[in-house]
Amino acid sequence: MLELTQAQTLFQKTENPDVVVNTNEVLFSVNEIDYFDTKIEIPIGKEISSYITVGNQSKYPLKVQFSMKEQNEKYEMRTEPQIMVLKKNEACEFEIFIKPYCSCKINDSIKLISMNMKTGIESQTDIKII
Repeated sequence: MLELTQAQTLFQKTENPDVVVNTNEVLFSVNEIDYFDTKIEIPIGKEISSYITVGNQSKYPLKVQFSMKEQNEKYEMRTEPQIMVLKKNEACEFEIFIKPYCSCKINDSIKLISMNMKTGIESQTDIKII
């Protein structure tokens, strides 16, 4: 947990004005190409991870979590932490894990779901995974 004002990262606005993120894309590799122009392959059945930081600009606590848009047969996704409650001006780094079940190119999106704990209003933001 960290304070938004102390975070050494630039945050971007999302569709929800109360929620900010350090990126709107989660990259598991550099566009699947390394500096020598050869493909980087993730072994089937091996879990890899990447990070995204989510912050609360609201006056009220927000519950935040990530979810897949729909069930996917090509890969599995999970996050640590699974759910987090962020107070005013707090941010949290989420680690997002994916595990491919087959050879595939992953170009999809996941949902960042946030709920204002005072009003109960829920919002969703698409975050690309590449």
